[in-house]
Amino acid sequence: MAEFERYSGKQKNLSPKVETLCLAQQRWNREDATLLLAYWTNGLVTLPDHDGLRDIVRGGFQGPGGIRVPGNSRARLIFFQFVVRSGQDGLLRLENIFRRGES
Repeated sequence: MAEFERYSGKQKNLSPKVETLCLAQQRWNREDATLLLAYWTNGLVTLPDHDGLRDIVRGGFQGPGGIRVPGNSRARLIFFQFVVRSGQDGLLRLENIFRRGES
């Protein structure tokens, strides 16, 4: 399961995407799922707290309406950063892809 999101250096933008991945993993009943969070950045930015995002998967979170969503220690969360740059025509172009958050 994968989510793709713009990241400009604010952790709070990625946490809901990880929560969505957790919910999808539970709905599909895949305890051993590999979850992929791919985020794109305009140039290089300060990296998010990958361990903090993994903690959401392991420890769970408080969902909508106050419902507790349990964590899953068997799920694996991996990260890719897609770095884009603006071309002379103003359009974004993919410059590089990095695997991030290796532990």
